[in-house]
Amino acid sequence: MAQLLFTPLYRLNQWRGNVDGEELSLTRSRQPDGTKLAFKRGNITKEYLVIGGNSPSERLGIYEQDTLIFEGTLHDGFLLDKDGHIDNIIIVTAKYEGEYKNGIPADHETKWYPTNYQIAELAVNPKITTRGQPVFLLLAVLFLGILATDIISPDLFFRLRHSLFVENPEPTSFYRAMQAVGRVVLVIAVIAMLYMSFTVH
Repeated sequence: MAQLLFTPLYRLNQWRGNVDGEELSLTRSRQPDGTKLAFKRGNITKEYLVIGGNSPSERLGIYEQDTLIFEGTLHDGFLLDKDGHIDNIIIVTAKYEGEYKNGIPADHETKWYPTNYQIAELAVNPKITTRGQPVFLLLAVLFLGILATDIISPDLFFRLRHSLFVENPEPTSFYRAMQAVGRVVLVIAVIAMLYMSFTVH
């Protein structure tokens, strides 16, 4: 089955991806009467216009090349048509056109097009799914700073803690061992925070 991998570009309203090794692109633009989606696969271009649907109770219409192909309301995860029936409750990433023979399209060509739900979601939802949380990156920088300070000045934290109460304190071998363990923990924490800063969403 064909799989679609859409990756948001730096420009908010463009996506690119591929299916069966063929490049796909999708461009979203706001129009006075709605939102236009231009879908391109290879040399095939399809244009959709979505009107309405700015709230769950507001009806929307999906037009393909000026032909109405859906009318209803958009909900979280599904569409309801104007008669209250669920449209595309199972969101697939591929659908085929043409005659089938023994379960295989007769022309052996996969023709992927967005489902009505995908069209409506891309048109109405202004958000793009992003990965990463900056707070974990800040924590990684903090832990890295503590680690660097401890390596450059190994006695700094010891003296900050004890020099106000003890004259000329000296760390013991046990302290040095625990200091080494603490550095390993900090390294692991930095790696974990960097990983989470790019993966948690």
